[in-house]
Amino acid sequence: MDSYAKYIGLVYSVFGYDPVMVKFINSLASVFTAILLFLLIKEIFSVKTANIALVLGLFWPSILLWSATGLKDTLTSFWVTLGVFAFCKIKKHLNLLQFLLVLIILATTNYKVNILLFIIMSVVIIIDTKFIHRKAGSINILAPLILVLVMKLSLESLRLIRLHIFIPLLLALLLSAISFFNRKQLAFLFSIFFCLLLFAPFYLSKHHINVHRHFQDFTKNSISSQRSQLYAADTGYKVYPDRFYRIEDRDYLNTFDLTPLESIISYIKGLAYALFAPFPWLINNKMTFFASFQMAIYYILSPFVVLGLLIATRYKWRYVLPVLIFIFLIVSMYALFEGNIGTVFRHRDLITTFLLSFSAIGISKFLGYTTIREI
Repeated sequence: MDSYAKYIGLVYSVFGYDPVMVKFINSLASVFTAILLFLLIKEIFSVKTANIALVLGLFWPSILLWSATGLKDTLTSFWVTLGVFAFCKIKKHLNLLQFLLVLIILATTNYKVNILLFIIMSVVIIIDTKFIHRKAGSINILAPLILVLVMKLSLESLRLIRLHIFIPLLLALLLSAISFFNRKQLAFLFSIFFCLLLFAPFYLSKHHINVHRHFQDFTKNSISSQRSQLYAADTGYKVYPDRFYRIEDRDYLNTFDLTPLESIISYIKGLAYALFAPFPWLINNKMTFFASFQMAIYYILSPFVVLGLLIATRYKWRYVLPVLIFIFLIVSMYALFEGNIGTVFRHRDLITTFLLSFSAIGISKFLGYTTIREI
């Protein structure tokens, strides 16, 4: 059964058969997403910047549409934002031990073991705070781990975030966590990483893993996915060389070799579509016509997004690093695999709230407001 169908079944089992309730919960998710970003921007930047981001996030047309139609994009966006928000809140208590324990938890695939770990950590915190009466102690150590467990259990049970979204989010958070370690901790991590690199060739040879073949399979899957979306609708687009789209030539359909230059050009074209489609010259139906009004606002805000990115990366790079890594990974994936304007327009809203937040920083700077808060 589809993961979102399980979620809808859960809602119906609690509230009865009521499709409006599903749309209502999705709408709440979009509101909470905007509120989480408001709280985060308020703490890191300024209140006026947070207010601008809140207004943009609450009233962005396509996000309102996905909420009203009951699509799961708003729930996915909420989970991603919650992960980033939680990371920024626990950063002060993050240490090397927690980092390694998080990796162990994520590597644990047994569902019952995850539940047992969650119960044990919760009991430890309750005992520590209620009976030992320490204000910090185990909370600072175990709260981040419990957060990871809660997200992991919810994702495993409902799978509201697909694997191709969860993995980029996970990589973004883990890589960003390293930026808060001291030199000794970084040296220890890099020594582990260096040992793994030395061990990797032996592991690959023992298990007969062909890296080149896996790269070819990845190329094949990306081209096949992009090509299938092109043929499935009249709003498809091409990013790869024309030889991959010749239906009359079966030999080309089974060939997936790309030169380095072709790979770079295809990636750049894919990025352009992933970030800016539908373009004005591609308006050929009602969907693209109505989307063009939102895209006009999106194009106007783009310079402010760039300005906000420059300000954020200059002064608060540790806080925005997980967002930047996540945006890069997600947009790169869309650039390589997407091939339909309507689909990429909807999927782009997974990062739209973050882009709107950066634009709020740029607008605040343009209006002369204070954009940076000392923390």
